[in-house]
Amino acid sequence: RLHNIEGGINPTIAYAMNTLGGASKVSSYLNIFSGSGTLLIEAAQQNSRATFVGFDHSKDAATAAIRNIQNAGFIKNIAIKVADLFSRPDFGTFDLITADLPFGMKIDKGGNLLKLYTEFLAYSEVHMKPYGKIVAYTSDASTFKKALTTSKFTVQESREITIVTSMDSFLTTHIFVCALKK
Repeated sequence: RLHNIEGGINPTIAYAMNTLGGASKVSSYLNIFSGSGTLLIEAAQQNSRATFVGFDHSKDAATAAIRNIQNAGFIKNIAIKVADLFSRPDFGTFDLITADLPFGMKIDKGGNLLKLYTEFLAYSEVHMKPYGKIVAYTSDASTFKKALTTSKFTVQESREITIVTSMDSFLTTHIFVCALKK
């Protein structure tokens, strides 16, 4: 990435999320809270044939994403939009929906994460193809699990990752792979 945003996802975690979600096999991919475009770039490296869309409410993040995507050579493969999740933008339906969910450290500090995670899941229910998956990353696993209880999703797989922060402490994060309940 040439243009980083504070709190952006690590490319190794983005690769892991895309691998767990099967990004190499999908034909359509949506990244909510797309930030600087890391998840999208990693997915396009695994599967340049798919249709990729990312959106974020921040114009600065979208600008950084476009620059990073252009630098990676995927500007023709990935569309970046500026939109707010709560306005329920319609970009179609997707095989795989991913999100590096804001979890209140650098991004959305003081925000209502339960409301945000619940909205993410509700939005995904509408914009995911029936056989699709979501892959979400957060350090607030308990809030995400609470949001799942009111959704139509079930966890297929989860991975716990402990990372070292910039302050030489440890942070436990989680990747959740979810599908619609049968």
